[in-house]
Order: sequence, then structure tokens, then C-alpha cells
Amino acid sequence: MGRKRFIARLLVVFILATCFQGAGFFEPAGVKAAGIIPVPSVVQPSQPGDVVGLKLVNDSATAVANRVVTFGIVFRKGDVPSGAGLIAKTGGQQIPLQMNVKATHEDGSVRHAILNIMVPSIPAGGSVDVMLNK
Repeated sequence: MGRKRFIARLLVVFILATCFQGAGFFEPAGVKAAGIIPVPSVVQPSQPGDVVGLKLVNDSATAVANRVVTFGIVFRKGDVPSGAGLIAKTGGQQIPLQMNVKATHEDGSVRHAILNIMVPSIPAGGSVDVMLNK
């Protein structure tokens, strides 16, 4: 391809990108106008028995009522020993949690599990910090 043809194509791509930038054609959902996706801060384990913190975010325009959230999670070797259960806490209150172990490490500790957590109401655009404890 000749140099002039290459520059012409590059110019067309630049013009299209400039014209449609705000229309969502070149931006994944959730990207801010500045082009930066913010990383939410997540509560970190700080007490004996804390395993991992989670942040549940409601990015919709309406509040969500109490509901069960299901997700898979992977644990480091020894984090959740064989026969141990987990509890979930938010705002100092224990919330219902069910754990279905799918895989274990060689020492018998949980490697992968499916968790069901009853999440309290989350306002529109809000979030809830959850800590998983042994």
C-alpha cells in the first residue's frame, strides 16, 4: 500500500473515532468521559478469621431490594480449612451465606466454591462491603 493511501486511511479512522467517540461506539460500557474506569476500593481482611473482602455494586438507576447473589470464588490453600464454614458480614451484621464446595487443595482446604449470599438493599449507584470470615 502506498504511503498516501495509508495516510488517507489513517485519517479516515481518526475522523470516525473523533466523530463517534461520545456515541459509545469506541467505548466499552461503563467507561467515564475521561476514558478511565475507576477501580473500586475493597475492604481488606483486618481481623482474626477474615478471609476476603468483597464489594457488591448496584450500577443501575434504581435501588435493589434484598436478594440472593450467587458467584464462584477461589481461595488460597489453607484459607478455608477442611470442615470449616464461612460467614459473611456487612456493616458488622452477619448475613445469610451458603457455600457449595466444588474443589479442594491437597490439604483438604477449599480451593473453589459457589457462594450464595443474601445481600441487603443497595441504593441506586451504591455499594455494600462484605467480609467473608471463617
